Amino acid sequence: MQQKAFDNPKIDFAWDSAVDEIIGSREGGVTGLRLKNLKTGELTTHDDIRGVFVAIGHKPNTELFAGQLEMDENRYLVTKPGRRRRASRGLRCGRRAGSRLSAGGDGRGHGMHGRHRGSSGSWRARGRNGTLRLCESFASLRETRPYVRFSQRRKGLAKPQSRRLMSRVLLFDIDGTLMNAVHGRGYRREIRAALESVFGTAGLIDQTRFDGKTDLAILREALEPAGIPASEIHRRMPDWEAGFIELTHRLSAEAPLFACCPGAEQLLQRLDEDTRFDLSVLTGNLERMAGVKLAAVGLDRHIRLRGAYGSDHENRNELPAIAAARIAEQTGQDRPPADFMIIGDTPRDIEAARGFGMRCMAVATGHYSLDALAAHEPDVLLADLSDTDLVMDSLLG
Repeated sequence: MQQKAFDNPKIDFAWDSAVDEIIGSREGGVTGLRLKNLKTGELTTHDDIRGVFVAIGHKPNTELFAGQLEMDENRYLVTKPGRRRRASRGLRCGRRAGSRLSAGGDGRGHGMHGRHRGSSGSWRARGRNGTLRLCESFASLRETRPYVRFSQRRKGLAKPQSRRLMSRVLLFDIDGTLMNAVHGRGYRREIRAALESVFGTAGLIDQTRFDGKTDLAILREALEPAGIPASEIHRRMPDWEAGFIELTHRLSAEAPLFACCPGAEQLLQRLDEDTRFDLSVLTGNLERMAGVKLAAVGLDRHIRLRGAYGSDHENRNELPAIAAARIAEQTGQDRPPADFMIIGDTPRDIEAARGFGMRCMAVATGHYSLDALAAHEPDVLLADLSDTDLVMDSLLG
């Protein structure tokens, strides 16, 4: 990637330099940039600059927004999952820099949201040369032509496909939705031993609920009270992932470790053969661990698209945007959120779907009852996936 940037004639590098001043006005937007050489102190002014992208790093580096935008106790910007606008004068496009992928996924989500909302006439994101222009104080988007129309008229770009030709993307949760562990408390004991091997302690793992959480959230909830900081948990995640995979292979060789939930195998077989659906996953599992679990019960062959995983972001509510962006890259189709449905067994699945504007089917095959799930008002609520025809009809509804 670095060499590609060096070889690109459209990219100039300013070494040992920092931005001294962004030149422009609220009305006219960004018009120039003044750089300061940190070694010589020389100031260089660059005219005809139309946009500035600021990589704020990860402290979190949000000091420049102090007193302007709402922050939580850790000084992260406060947002609502899936919402692409703020009440205050600000455009936040790209997540706080927890990971480049989540930032990219969120930015793509902003673009998708702007595109579809723009076509409805509610509001429009506008840009030039296929990009958005970031103006002073992130306060406005300067317009040239509507982004929606422009993207369709660019030379070499095909017109968006008719929605009748679009398949519906189904994002399946894994644990409690497609499969469950059959070793019960013995499985928890093995996880405790693996945690002690990697982190030196299992912390509060026996008191921690797993359902609906990402793996990283589970580990932080269990280990931080035992004195293991988040930075150390992140650092040792590859060791934990390798240890869990070894554990899974070892236990599976002795006896089945996982079993499909009622109707899951038959449903995925039918859906895989139906061109109206594309199958993927949205799960709190780390990506490699998700693949191992699906393979253990033979369901991996039905998952054709790479979705979103707990290794992409700690917060499950961030995963729909990542899945949508990733699937758009794989299929070449920018689908609106309404073309996705999340199938899960916890209130967190419902919350994540609703936050991004996706539909949700809730199934009571995990630890939550029908009544508990109904209180969160999913779009579809079923006891399980055993009635394939009913599930198919519900997915198309």
